[in-house]
Amino acid sequence: MKNQKGVRYSCVTGLVLSAAPGLAGAGEVAVAFDHTKPSVVTETAATPGDRINVTIANTCPEHFLYEVREFKPSPPAAGAAAPLAPGATCPEKTANETLVAAGYCKQGLQPLTFVHASDTRTYQILVTKKPGAPASVRGLQESEWNQAIEEMKKQTTCAVPAGLPAKADALADAAYVVNIQKSPWALGMSGGLSISDVVDPRFAVIDDPASTSTPPSTIVIRDRDAEDSQKLGFAGFVHVHNEKWRPWDIPIAGTFGLGMQDQDRISGFVGISAAAFDLAYLTLGWNWSSVDRLPAGQRLGAAPISDNVLNDLPSKTDDGWFLGISFKFMSPGESFYTGKLTKKSAPIEGGTPVEQ
Repeated sequence: MKNQKGVRYSCVTGLVLSAAPGLAGAGEVAVAFDHTKPSVVTETAATPGDRINVTIANTCPEHFLYEVREFKPSPPAAGAAAPLAPGATCPEKTANETLVAAGYCKQGLQPLTFVHASDTRTYQILVTKKPGAPASVRGLQESEWNQAIEEMKKQTTCAVPAGLPAKADALADAAYVVNIQKSPWALGMSGGLSISDVVDPRFAVIDDPASTSTPPSTIVIRDRDAEDSQKLGFAGFVHVHNEKWRPWDIPIAGTFGLGMQDQDRISGFVGISAAAFDLAYLTLGWNWSSVDRLPAGQRLGAAPISDNVLNDLPSKTDDGWFLGISFKFMSPGESFYTGKLTKKSAPIEGGTPVEQ
């Protein structure tokens, strides 16, 4: 296996993670490792923009550095316990420093948090000894650590208790791998041409052919020859994809769209789309749109109820089929997420990295 920098590493699968994927890049994903098991590969699901929270249990921040991708730790300042005055018993502070200098530590949790980038499928988490750390590092549970401190405080030499190594866990450099499972769901946005059979009816006032008066009386008719055969418009579409929706290897998406008409009227679209090269969509579905209608009380074939009956016609909602041809747009691209992950980080000293 190789990480993104081309460095080979080997791992052994051995730990089940705890994960809580978020939605649409706004969620939290939790991954847990145990430092006493130094080579683990695990998998979790995440979408671009999710915050991945890694917790390393039973570890020793006093002796180890924690690195995710481009986190660059620097050596800590080395310190040594001050010698005791003759006949004095071991102070608690000196006992703690003596244990740390001897390679012991109180095991605890180490959190690391980073944002999942769109094209990344694997993260390597490295745990390495700090420069100057003891050759042998051993971790103690809090109760064992406190017991050792109490024993040392009774001494005048501040010596490490003889039986302590048998109680400690040997800790070494570790490499953990988190493989991200690509979500089968994806969201696409496009804009383009819509062709619908929902058209505005056209009305006219003509002389009544059956009238015998002079001048003849008039009636209101629907003038179908003056109507459009289809309505052309512009619409924006949202497409929901699933990797399993590929009949004949053609990506299929469920589609919802909105279009604007004259007089601030809105059209709604629902349909099925076929994607071409992840750039364009051909959509067929159903359209709901506002169209003109006659005023209340006016009937076709009847005399006009007023002289300006066809001025400022009210509207109603009609429905019919539509065909959409649209092109993908508004994709944030890889650069949207790269900046969140590749910022240089200050050295990690047993804590979460601080962005500069």
